[in-house]
Amino acid sequence: MLAGEAQPLPLELAPELLYNPEGNTAAFMVPGLVGIVLTQIAVILTGLAIVREKETHMLEALIATPVRPGELVVGKVLPYLAIAFVDALLVLGVGRAVFAVPMRGSPELLLGLVFLFVLGSLAVGIVVSARARTQIQAIFATLVDYLPSIFLSGLFFPIEGMPRALQAVTYLIPLRYFLEAARGVMLRGVGLDALLVPFAALALFTVLMLVFATLSFRKRLL
Repeated sequence: MLAGEAQPLPLELAPELLYNPEGNTAAFMVPGLVGIVLTQIAVILTGLAIVREKETHMLEALIATPVRPGELVVGKVLPYLAIAFVDALLVLGVGRAVFAVPMRGSPELLLGLVFLFVLGSLAVGIVVSARARTQIQAIFATLVDYLPSIFLSGLFFPIEGMPRALQAVTYLIPLRYFLEAARGVMLRGVGLDALLVPFAALALFTVLMLVFATLSFRKRLL
């Protein structure tokens, strides 16, 4: 070999994509779209529920009933829970039928994940609605939750590439844990044992927000 010639490397590096090897963008984005749709429907719709009754003075009728605050919260949450579940199934169905998004894991585990995330998001909407005095206030308050969820959850921008200060903030974004778990179930086919951290984080978020929603709602005119 002549001097100055490049010597062959002793090893040949060949990267291999274990998950989504075709580079299908839809397979990566559909779980995120499910989370965004659920966030938008759950928080915004419930965020306008109680405050609308304040403006129309319908809360006076609720005050006259023997229903407790926790029961009122459940009554407000259940219809939107059903709507959110239907929308999630529609997004997943379209992703599967049109974009061939795989479902390598357990569908039951994914539905349990959706239930946790939706329930917590609905509770956020109840808190916003109970605290706001007008629908305009409720809409702006829901945007405070919605916009960080889009940009700091890892949906469009990888969390590892964010500044360290923003990386720390992402731990407070529930959608981050939903995306991590949903992509793990759908693309990697992992089970609950590999997703204990995101599931535990979502469970804690849901419990705390339901308690806060119950405490925030008072059977009196504010």
